[in-house]
Amino acid sequence: RTALQGAEKDHVVSVSCRDDTLVVLADSSAWCPRIRYAQQQVLEAVRASGETRFTKLKVKVGRKSG
Repeated sequence: RTALQGAEKDHVVSVSCRDDTLVVLADSSAWCPRIRYAQQQVLEAVRASGETRFTKLKVKVGRKSG
């Protein structure tokens, strides 16, 4: 969420990893393209934090648990 600067960050449900892909779950399909558009920004922020294994970002619709 901290890598996103707009309203998109409020619509991230969770983030997980699968091999070299960072998987972001958004709360609705309307937010997926906006988060996907920020892909480069997100990957750069992750790399700047010292995590270098991620080369791809995948955005899907998910649900909040609980």
